[in-house]
Amino acid sequence: MKIISRYFLQNFIPVFFVGLLLFTTILLVSPLFIIMDLVVARSIPLKTALELFITKIPPYLTYTFPMAIFLAVVYVIGQFSEHGEIMAMKASGASIKYFLPAILMFSLSAQLIMFYVNEFVAPKAYEREKILMNKAYNNVIMPSRENVFFNENNSFYFFRKVDPKNKKFEDILLIELLEKGNVRLIIHAEKALWDEFKGWTFMNGEVYSLNKEGEIIFQGKFKEYKVTLNRTPYQLVPSSKPVEEMSIFEIVDQIRLLEGTGLNLNNLKTEFHIRIALPFTCPIFAILALGLGLNMGKGGRSLSFGLSVISIFVYYIIFSIGRSLAKAGIVPYFLGAWLGNIVFLIIGIYLLNKKR
Repeated sequence: MKIISRYFLQNFIPVFFVGLLLFTTILLVSPLFIIMDLVVARSIPLKTALELFITKIPPYLTYTFPMAIFLAVVYVIGQFSEHGEIMAMKASGASIKYFLPAILMFSLSAQLIMFYVNEFVAPKAYEREKILMNKAYNNVIMPSRENVFFNENNSFYFFRKVDPKNKKFEDILLIELLEKGNVRLIIHAEKALWDEFKGWTFMNGEVYSLNKEGEIIFQGKFKEYKVTLNRTPYQLVPSSKPVEEMSIFEIVDQIRLLEGTGLNLNNLKTEFHIRIALPFTCPIFAILALGLGLNMGKGGRSLSFGLSVISIFVYYIIFSIGRSLAKAGIVPYFLGAWLGNIVFLIIGIYLLNKKR
């Protein structure tokens, strides 16, 4: 590694960790107030409150990692400009782009950590948080939810909408599997009814029976279809995971299972591409910050915090627009998930070339 790269990292790394701590703390203020209310109003133990607080941290790292990288790059470049080190580099014939390999090396390492947190740590944190919150609220009635999916007794259930309070269960898909994993039965219903004594009944749907080779051997329609599902309406939502709380591997499994069933999988496929795209915000924000810092010169250090907040805000506006367009099927999944990355990468490369 060149001396200039080592020198840059010596100044960059402390600022990065300060920024990571600062931004994460700011984002955790609102959840902290909610947890404090639970301690006061519901008298939950302090140990439970602390555990709840810890489960809130991993999901926020998705936002704070790129913010901290952006802050550190702009701050350090601004510091070098104020001290005349950028000018000295130019005078000695050294390229200011010598910073780029060091920045990319660090940001790519952060990208791998971010991917690990998103796919292995955050889903477990979500799951643990749900358990703790249910205990804190004494299992109060769960709110309505869309895209509820769970597995029971070698059968997969998918509810497009579940509203336990109003007893509305719409657009249901049931897939029963054989022991070897082959599909035995597919049932699609417009809605479902639940009775405390009679259990579940699917209404207005179609049933398909398949042989071991996957060929349809029976197809029919029904007005009512009795289903053996040993869960009450209030047990459906806690047993399922919204797509935002799944790992990328769980998303892939669902796509494979539901492919070819006729269900709209835009949400799942978009989320799959998002999981790949989000960690790349680290190197992309690093490139943008380097280009912006070099063009701002001495003013960069004083404006670094504000620029970090504004940049992440603008990024997630573009990101949200792309995600919504992809889920609606207006643009391809890849383009919708990567829209923010593509826009910011183009801006970053432009700013770097401008300072060539």
